[in-house]
Amino acid sequence: DTSDITVPIVQTTADPGMTYLVWAATASGVESATDSFIYDVSFKIARQNIAWTKTGCVKTAPCASTAATYTQNGYSNTSATTAALEGVTAAWDNHFGAFGTQDVDRIMLDYTETSVLTSFEECDCVLTTAVGLAAIRGFFIDLFAMLSNTGDITVPIVQTTAEPGMTYLVWTANASRVQSATDSFIYDANFKIARQNIAWTKTGCVKTAPCASTAATYTQNGYTLPPAA
Repeated sequence: DTSDITVPIVQTTADPGMTYLVWAATASGVESATDSFIYDVSFKIARQNIAWTKTGCVKTAPCASTAATYTQNGYSNTSATTAALEGVTAAWDNHFGAFGTQDVDRIMLDYTETSVLTSFEECDCVLTTAVGLAAIRGFFIDLFAMLSNTGDITVPIVQTTAEPGMTYLVWTANASRVQSATDSFIYDANFKIARQNIAWTKTGCVKTAPCASTAATYTQNGYTLPPAA
C-alpha cells in the first residue's frame, strides 16, 4: 500500500553526483527511511545507503556496535593498498576521532568552504543546512552541546570505501536523546567531505503524522556561492 507515501527530502546534486532522499510509507510499515545515492561517472548508482525504521517499532535496546570496515569498493577486500583507500581511511579516522573527543577544530579539518552538510530531524521534520566552514563549525558546536552524555553511544554500521569515496555511518546516543542517526559522507578528490547527509530521530519520539512532502531539487552543488567581491 503506497497510498500514503511522503517524500520530505529529495535533493540531487551534480558535484558531487548524489541524491539525498527521506521518505515514509506507514501503510506499508515504513515509518521513516533515508537513502543516499552516489553516482559514478556514467551516472549509474555506484553506492546506495539505506536506513529505515518499521512503523510501530518500540526498541528495548540499541543495536550493537560493529567494527569499522575500510575496503576498495565495499564488496571485496583487497590486499593492495591504493592511494584512494589510504586517503579515505585517513579522512574517516580523523573525523571519527574528532567526533569522539568533541574536538571542533580537528573535525573542521575535514571540510572546505564549499562543503555542504544537511541534517533532517525526522520527529519534528526539521531540516538544517550548513554550507561552508563557519556554518558547519556552528553546527558541530551545537551538536556537541546536545551530546552531553555519550556513555551509551553505539555504532552498528561504519563502512568506508574508496570507490566511491564515502563513509556510511549508523549510530545511536540515547542518553543524549538520539534514538537513531544515519550519515553518508561523500569525499572529494582531496579526501575532504564534499557532502554529508544526516537523518536522525529523537529518543522518545511519537509521531502523529508523517513529515510533509516537498518538491525535488536539482542543483550543481547544493549551494549558491556569494557573488565575487
